[in-house]
Amino acid sequence: MHKDKMIERVKYNVGKKPVIIGGILLITILFLVGLLIIGYIFSKELTPKPVLLNNTKNITNNTTNISQISENETVHVLNETNITVNETNATVVNPCENLTGEEYNECMMLNKKNVSYCNSFDCILKYVDVFNDTNGCNALPLIAESLACNAIINNQADICSKAEFQRTADQCYWLYVNHTGDVYYCNEIKVSDSYKTKCYSFAAVLKKDYRYCNNLVSGDKDECYIKYSTATGDISVCDKIFLKNVNTYSCYYEPALKFGRMSYCKYIDAQQRDWCYNNVLHLSEKLDTTDCDDVPAYSWREECFMKLAEQENDKSYCDKLSSENNIKECYNKFQ
Repeated sequence: MHKDKMIERVKYNVGKKPVIIGGILLITILFLVGLLIIGYIFSKELTPKPVLLNNTKNITNNTTNISQISENETVHVLNETNITVNETNATVVNPCENLTGEEYNECMMLNKKNVSYCNSFDCILKYVDVFNDTNGCNALPLIAESLACNAIINNQADICSKAEFQRTADQCYWLYVNHTGDVYYCNEIKVSDSYKTKCYSFAAVLKKDYRYCNNLVSGDKDECYIKYSTATGDISVCDKIFLKNVNTYSCYYEPALKFGRMSYCKYIDAQQRDWCYNNVLHLSEKLDTTDCDDVPAYSWREECFMKLAEQENDKSYCDKLSSENNIKECYNKFQ
């Protein structure tokens, strides 16, 4: 009997164990479900409420305003950027780009304050003068030019006398006279005939006094007279030409062409006279309005007055013509 009770107790214990396990599982499931319910409730609380239509409109307007502000700020930034770009471009643009040759070099020298852009005496001299940098004279390749540069800047012609050779000194003195106008120092040119001729010719033109040419001899003197007559229009010196067959033509022709004086051609040899008349008539920039009456050749005088009528747009010059046909032709140009 005792044995039977033991068997029943074992059966009871065996049957009770699954019940306990099942209870534990049920409690666990309930706990998890509870957690899910609590999580759901909290998530509903945190979800933003629906926005009404009016509020949506306000938000849209606010968004638009923000967008406009952003655009304005963007435009402002762009404008500032443009200003910066323009300022940058202003510094990058080359102010000398439309110039060429020595004008370009001089412009770049002044813009960059750098003597290395210069390729000529005048450019380097300007650099030294503008920037007060006498070291720039050392950039000149010739000793005569370097000495002359210092002589001009310091206004001391005697610096030229420091040259080792007289020909170098002669060039220095010529450059000094040419840039200062102090013609006295032409007297210091001793051995170089070319610089002496340049110097006294320059003096004659500058001072409007052909007597400076008298410091020269023969052909050099002729060259001086020609330069004087061409610059001043004073052909009285042409009678003084030494080599008449060679230099007389130039002494009369050059000023005739420059000043539009056809009458000067009458002093030229007959074989070259018509050539002179024709060139002055057609190549001169402007004819002298008082000169036609002094042209002795009839046909060239007629041509002269017809050209004046056209040049001055004045038909009164037509009345000075002798030929009826020329007069008619002249007046027809004003109809």
